[in-house]
Amino acid sequence: MGTFENALKRELGKNTGKAISNFVFGDAHSTPYRRTSSRRSSPPVETYALRKTARQLKDEHLALMLEKERDVAYEELLRKQRLEEEHQREIFKLEQEAERNRIETENLNQLSREIESALNLDVSDFPDTKSFLSNISAKLTVRNWNNLSFLNSLLSNDRKKDKERKKMENQLYDIYLSKFQIVLGESVQVLTNVDIDVYSKLLLQFCKKRKVSPQTQLIDALEKQKIASLQANNQGSEGLNVFSNKEPDITYSDVTENVNSDNLPDKDAILPNIVNLNEDNLIENRLAEIWKKYVAVIGNQAERRPIFVTDAIKDSILYIGINPNFYEGDDDILLHSANGESLFYENVCGELNPPEYFRELEEFTRGISANASYSHLNLLYARENDRKHLLSLDSNFIREQLELTYDLIIKINPSIVVFFSDYCKHLIFGKGRWIDPVSFNKRDGYYILNGTQIPVLFTEDVTTLKEPSYLQNKIKNILL
Repeated sequence: MGTFENALKRELGKNTGKAISNFVFGDAHSTPYRRTSSRRSSPPVETYALRKTARQLKDEHLALMLEKERDVAYEELLRKQRLEEEHQREIFKLEQEAERNRIETENLNQLSREIESALNLDVSDFPDTKSFLSNISAKLTVRNWNNLSFLNSLLSNDRKKDKERKKMENQLYDIYLSKFQIVLGESVQVLTNVDIDVYSKLLLQFCKKRKVSPQTQLIDALEKQKIASLQANNQGSEGLNVFSNKEPDITYSDVTENVNSDNLPDKDAILPNIVNLNEDNLIENRLAEIWKKYVAVIGNQAERRPIFVTDAIKDSILYIGINPNFYEGDDDILLHSANGESLFYENVCGELNPPEYFRELEEFTRGISANASYSHLNLLYARENDRKHLLSLDSNFIREQLELTYDLIIKINPSIVVFFSDYCKHLIFGKGRWIDPVSFNKRDGYYILNGTQIPVLFTEDVTTLKEPSYLQNKIKNILL
């Protein structure tokens, strides 16, 4: 018992002492007690890298120097490449400028030859007076005159040459205009009132573009002849009234029967009206000259033979696209021109088994009239699928192709011209161009080809039309 009592006394005394201490001192006297996990982690043991040897330091320094040398060498290589590229660009620029100057000089020489030819031009060189006047009016209409330009001319940096070119162009224009007025005045007596109206209108257009006045005596002579013709017609009509004033009997059923007919146009009837467009190798020789002249500025077109059609049907419906597509196999499939520098195909109107595209043109034409015939041309002869790229080429390269096409249109003398695609309209539509907006016939909805009385329509390719009947009826009404 004594041991237990002693232990109890000690424990009571110890606890009593703690209680008194806590009451008097609070926590100030106590020994901090913390859990192991709440202790602050001891600072990491500092590690020491092994000291590098002198050989290692030398090798690292050498590697760093080599890397810097490589960077310097690479920068120098890039600098030399940039200088070489700039040098090549300068050489190309100089070559292009030299080529432009060569072309400009050649154009001046060509203008000089045309001036000489125009001076020697005579009405006796043509079948009749109207052919002469039509030829002159075509030249006055489509040439790339200074104040009639429908594309940006390729002008050299030589202002002297530029001034000389403009002077020669105006000189050539004035020669043609003078001859047009002279021959028109000499042939007044044989012109009909329709002819007088056409040529008078053209004369005023040509004079306005050169900012000159037409010859007063010529205008008076044309007006007097027109009045005289009207008086003669009035006298003749009095005698005609004795017989009959009945109009020809035309029924719609006749037109419907023709439209629904499955008969192809009579090939034998077409043959006498076929026009040889490439007579005396005219087209292929002109194309060869154009390609040779602009070979240095037309890119891959220099390696591609142009394509043309050899013949057409006079007074037919003429469909005109922008240019032929490029196909690798054309050189093996199509016929080669006599000089070997062009490809060509023949008109297929009336053929039993034409290619698919021309068969669709045939079907569209037969929807207008079973006896109607058609011809097909392209504005340009360069084979290219990217039309925007084609039209970005040298403007004179484009212009000379257009001039050739205009001459062919005049030779065909179509009953109507239907141009396909907005690209065609972009090239030839506008003031001073082939198709002037002021020529629009509001009643029938067509334009007039400058220098002619040929009606013109713009549309998408007729072979792609979902409802072609509207356009077919429109063409039918224009041709009636």
